Amino acid sequence: MSESEKVNRRGFLKYAATTVGGLIVGGVIGHLLAPRAPAEISTVMVTEVKTTTKTVTQTVSPTPTAPPAAIRILGTEGPVPPAVEKNINKFGEVANADVTYESFPWTGFHEKGTMSLTLPGKGMYDAVVINCDWCFPAWHEYLEPLDEYVKRDNFDTSDFLPNAIKHFCMWPKGMKVKPTGLEEGELLGLPHLSDAMFFVIRKDLLEKAGCRLPTMDDPYTLEEFKEVCKKLSNPPEIYGLGFYHQEEGGMPDTWTALYFAIGGEKARWFNEDLTAAINNEYAKQAAEFLKDFYDEGITPLYQIEQAWGWLEENFKAGKLAAIHSWGLGALSLKDPSYNPLWDKTELVLPPVGPTGTPLTYYAGWSWGIPKNAPNKELAWEFLKWITAPEQQEAHAIQCPPTRISVLNKLGKEREYYNWLRWVAERARVLPAIPQLLEVNRIVFTQLTRYWRGEIDVDTAFETAEDEINSLMRRLGYIS
Repeated sequence: MSESEKVNRRGFLKYAATTVGGLIVGGVIGHLLAPRAPAEISTVMVTEVKTTTKTVTQTVSPTPTAPPAAIRILGTEGPVPPAVEKNINKFGEVANADVTYESFPWTGFHEKGTMSLTLPGKGMYDAVVINCDWCFPAWHEYLEPLDEYVKRDNFDTSDFLPNAIKHFCMWPKGMKVKPTGLEEGELLGLPHLSDAMFFVIRKDLLEKAGCRLPTMDDPYTLEEFKEVCKKLSNPPEIYGLGFYHQEEGGMPDTWTALYFAIGGEKARWFNEDLTAAINNEYAKQAAEFLKDFYDEGITPLYQIEQAWGWLEENFKAGKLAAIHSWGLGALSLKDPSYNPLWDKTELVLPPVGPTGTPLTYYAGWSWGIPKNAPNKELAWEFLKWITAPEQQEAHAIQCPPTRISVLNKLGKEREYYNWLRWVAERARVLPAIPQLLEVNRIVFTQLTRYWRGEIDVDTAFETAEDEINSLMRRLGYIS
């Protein structure tokens, strides 16, 4: 497979929902026998079944008294964009180290990381990038606790967004799940990327329609936002809104954000005993609100069948007046080299529900050290380096920062970074369980059936809750 070939995200979701034991049985022997890249080779392409590995090696000439150490780092496309990869390689110069960075597509990343972290003895990687929803719940017991490193080096973590530390990096010792995602616990990583869902909108169409831009002091209400999207809609030439609910991903992201916005703290995925808690009035109101967008022609129903990335591509093509997008993708739409409509594009603060909760939820990535890492001390130096203010500022345009000082500094020139902090302090987070993707797929399927008119809203959520409880019972979380 060539590096330019696209690997869809459905495969990644399949791997992410697979148990750790199954992954080891399926792939560990082949990877243990795979040759390591020699230091003098700058780029190596390794092709596996539906998995492309890109290895970039930074070589630093050894000195007679201090030969270079070696560090091997695992990453993935998207959360580790070119600007971050450049800083990874720069670390080799600073630390007098040979840096090998391997970047896997979504389909191979979770599998490769799980396999290495669970190897007996020494693993393959010294540092890994970690997704808070898909990887952290499955990997937490295989990650090196960092509390002693922080204490020993007097490393200050207070500059990181509190929710980034709690949600991306902390896990309660001895617990298999985090129902709310915010419990205190062991520090297992340092925050890398802070993300939340925003609206990207055609500001030229907004001005033409006589609609205002929202502010932090005066955000859109849900009804006002619906009216704005309705005014911008002129199907089939252009639709007023596209949102995250694509078959390839199977993630009901926009519904989840709306559920939180309407219900506030009462909107939960699980009860304290880990039984499902989505068959309620807030969940149904969110589903009914979005169904109106379909029924009134504001959003095309065929968006459900589309591939991941369809929203951004159709916004760039002028076929969508607004999209509900993750900040990582939204930032790219302000890039002239990526979006021909960049000068007509504006990132817009999400509307708020009746509880004051914004229509978004909070997610992100961290850097961690596997317990079986061959070089933990050098990995710890790398974590401190890559999450330092200077590095976060250097790659902020491609990778939303997690440090308060960086967000405040950049917010003086670009309002988006102020919004990101505002959202991070208010937004909800998903529950952290290893099978979260399976839970998402259950909800996605029943929402899709409701929006297509196959079942009513009560049946949709009764069925979803029953199926989630059946899954949780089969996994041993509930009796």
